[in-house]
Amino acid sequence: MEQPPKPIPAADPSLPKNILEAIGAAIEAYALVEGEQVFLLKSMMRSDMQTATIIFFSIQNSRSRCEMIGALLGYMFRGRLDNYWNSCSKFLGNLAKFRNAIAHWHPYVEIYRQDGTDKAYIKYVLGHPIPGKTFKTLTDQNVPPFVEDCQYIIARLRDLNDEVLQRSRRRGLPERFQQPLARQNQALLRTYQKPKTPKARRKSSRA
Repeated sequence: MEQPPKPIPAADPSLPKNILEAIGAAIEAYALVEGEQVFLLKSMMRSDMQTATIIFFSIQNSRSRCEMIGALLGYMFRGRLDNYWNSCSKFLGNLAKFRNAIAHWHPYVEIYRQDGTDKAYIKYVLGHPIPGKTFKTLTDQNVPPFVEDCQYIIARLRDLNDEVLQRSRRRGLPERFQQPLARQNQALLRTYQKPKTPKARRKSSRA
């Protein structure tokens, strides 16, 4: 079974440039996702941008934001967008979890060995701050898939926004909005597998 390495808290508070750039890219990409959700809310409410922004960011929880948008879409389209938005909501939920890890996990130095060698190497990682958590650490290599996820859902939200704006001129929804998203998150938080506890052998009933 794969065992989590024992990370050492980074003594130097200044992280390498590649880690800092990756964190910045991830936070910026997610901010654009939030902005696209505000545009969608503005279109549904037929309000101005400032009103939509105030309402959206007054709700701190990402899940609650998705539920609000889903309720509005359900009311406007009489449930015809439920399957599509449920998949969007799940996608956005995974994005939020990954973004929170990037923003709040702590920097560590991780010691590892390459296969077939005894030489020790170190790398800077981001790890869950609470001891005992079995989440795998994150490096700058985990960020590009997250940014791609953000770009993907931005395009889908923008497409949905266009549909909301044009709903009065259409009789039915395009087929793509009647089924779930065609793509799942590529960037996900992963955990180490816990070793299986060996089953106790049954005692023989023979004397």
